[in-house]
Amino acid sequence: MAKQKPEIDDSLPQWDRGTYQTGSTQPPKAASGIFTVLLVLVIFLGGLVSGLGLINVRLIRQLSQQPGPTIPISQGDYALPADDNPIFNNNMPAPAIPAPRQVEMVMIQSPYYANNVENLALEDGNAVYQANQSSLVEVYALSHGNLTQSAVGVVLTADGYILTNAHIVEAAKRIFVYLPDGRLMPAAVVGSDNMTDMAVLYVETTDLTPATFGTSQTLQVADPIYTVSLAQQARSSMLMTESSMFTASRKFATDYYQLDLLQINHPSESGPLFNSFGHIVGLCISRTAQYFNENDNLGVILGSQDMQHIIDQLVDQGYVSSRPALSFQVEAVSMLFQHYWDLPGGLLVSGVTADSDAAQRGLRNGDIILALDGENLTTRDDLYTVLYSCAVGQEVIAVIFRDGTIKTVTLVVAEHGA
Repeated sequence: MAKQKPEIDDSLPQWDRGTYQTGSTQPPKAASGIFTVLLVLVIFLGGLVSGLGLINVRLIRQLSQQPGPTIPISQGDYALPADDNPIFNNNMPAPAIPAPRQVEMVMIQSPYYANNVENLALEDGNAVYQANQSSLVEVYALSHGNLTQSAVGVVLTADGYILTNAHIVEAAKRIFVYLPDGRLMPAAVVGSDNMTDMAVLYVETTDLTPATFGTSQTLQVADPIYTVSLAQQARSSMLMTESSMFTASRKFATDYYQLDLLQINHPSESGPLFNSFGHIVGLCISRTAQYFNENDNLGVILGSQDMQHIIDQLVDQGYVSSRPALSFQVEAVSMLFQHYWDLPGGLLVSGVTADSDAAQRGLRNGDIILALDGENLTTRDDLYTVLYSCAVGQEVIAVIFRDGTIKTVTLVVAEHGA
């Protein structure tokens, strides 16, 4: 009997009629989809493992860098109610500020902690405090709203010059200082600088013990350090916190100034920073902390190497001069704006101070600055780099893009705060 041929559906394309008389002709299923799924799965699992590993490393790092214990180092009476507090009711007038003179920090070379072969480091925070007790004061500032701010101050000279934080004493109607021997004395602000959060006070006395400052350049990451502060709502009660160095050098730029700051693994808004040898190597500042908000557990420190020239100007004239400034604001032109509006890369002028030299010389809102003093500008840091290299009063040529054309404007570097 002859073998019967299978029926063929002529409505289907030839390759899909089920047979060519030699077996199934269904097209082979592509394996690329399976490989793609497997590849995505492998990448996902690899990323998951890497992510967990990174989290684990960060957790270990954070745990290893947690600040040490905070210990009381000077027990005293807690603050009295406002009606009984001598700071509120004391009407002693502030002393007259002496004629400007040289106020020099007592600075010595601090050794590197890693090379501490002579075992010069002190045992703990209490030992650091004991070595500096006679040079630390308590600063209290009473505002016009009868609010009190306080911080630990540092004695600069035997005849009454004291270093503290500017944000503590600014806009204060009365300032008092508790000296190490327990005397409460009125103080006057010799000078203050918001940018570095430094202020110099004066009290009328001649028997203080100047603090010993060390070199902050010798600090390295993970070195043990100590900060001292006042207990909340307390009088004559200091607290010492042990921590470690997080960053030994971090550049910080503003519209008017550039600082090389330190960071520690402990938030602190005011007071001195000590190394393990008992030397003051920095001042905890709060003015720039807002720009380092990627980790709220870090403290921002102005290193001791930047203090003397600031103190010189605060004592001599009450403020810090020779900081270059330009009287306009800028923001970078994004890639999206460059593409969508067909704009060149540069810095968009978003504001020009009215009646300023820049306004009078023709700079306008909406101008795009392409170059300044021969240097191309694409970021704000580029502008600051050029600005900090210029002297106050120097003329610089700005190349700008305006209404589809290239122009030049001659600008004069002004003095910030003048």
